[in-house]
Amino acid sequence: MTRRWASDASASSPLRPPGDGECQYCGSTPAEHVAYQSMVSAVILYWVGTMQGWMCGMCGLAVFRQQTSRTLIGCWWGVGVVGAPIILVANRMRLRRTLRLDPPRPTPGVAGQVAAPLDPGRSVLRRPRTLLCIAAAVVGIPVIGLLVLIVIGTVGG
Repeated sequence: MTRRWASDASASSPLRPPGDGECQYCGSTPAEHVAYQSMVSAVILYWVGTMQGWMCGMCGLAVFRQQTSRTLIGCWWGVGVVGAPIILVANRMRLRRTLRLDPPRPTPGVAGQVAAPLDPGRSVLRRPRTLLCIAAAVVGIPVIGLLVLIVIGTVGG
């Protein structure tokens, strides 16, 4: 996809980038300034990613689902499993504001990064990779805990 900004537009069609109150992705209104976070971890390291800015209801839902899926897939592999519930709850609370917005309407003269609002895709719990990772965590965490208890029992006595 090609971004069209005001500097790229010809004199006959003066397009400008989205401003405050307009979706940073599609340029539609109404939009809410929100931030959605994700967490990925590996053993003792973790990374928190944030996508923030003005988003219409559809783009906000798409970003929420993307960040939530990333967290559900990536948090189980380390210390992120401790902080992930906090991020998931905070994102869900932020989504409530976004879902209260009226349906997005294109803003004349504004060229967003995409021509139409982002497609939110499938619900988070209907995405195969998310379900696979949750199932692996549900099975894997007790197995790892059992192995740790066996090793502690063997070393200690």
